[in-house]
Amino acid sequence: MNIQKKNYWIDLLMVLSFFINAISGIIIWLLYSPGGHARSVKFLWVYKYQWKIIHIWSGFLLIIFVLIHILLHKKWIMQMTKNIFLKKPNN
Repeated sequence: MNIQKKNYWIDLLMVLSFFINAISGIIIWLLYSPGGHARSVKFLWVYKYQWKIIHIWSGFLLIIFVLIHILLHKKWIMQMTKNIFLKKPNN
């Protein structure tokens, strides 16, 4: 698989895990009171504890995909950092 396809798939998985994490977090925040015992309440056929599991695992996946993304772009990040911080002023 060429580098462009790897980047595409990693970025797509990163975005999907971000949206799953964000949506599950909003659902937990809006629909379930903090410390409440709403285990029997379902939203979109999913219980509160299941939303929490979805939220946690999508967060772990997001971290993994971000780390892979950074590793794939390590050379570019290093070069841009050098260009920005070691830039000589124009005389």
